[in-house]
Amino acid sequence: MKSKNTICLWFDKEAQEAARFYASIFPNSEVTAVHDAPADYPSGKKGDVLTVEFTVLGIQPSVPSRR
Repeated sequence: MKSKNTICLWFDKEAQEAARFYASIFPNSEVTAVHDAPADYPSGKKGDVLTVEFTVLGIQPSVPSRR
């Protein structure tokens, strides 16, 4: 059954590392996408991780990473 809710986990800088950690300790879990900044922006630089998509126990949270 598809979840009707979206879980949002917010990280100041370590979203990608957190997603990898959660995916490594729970079954039916994986990092599916990492979205980087395509260019410099006011509070960061090109290549900074902006969002991470992953699945934990079959649930897909949204994970923004703020800089």
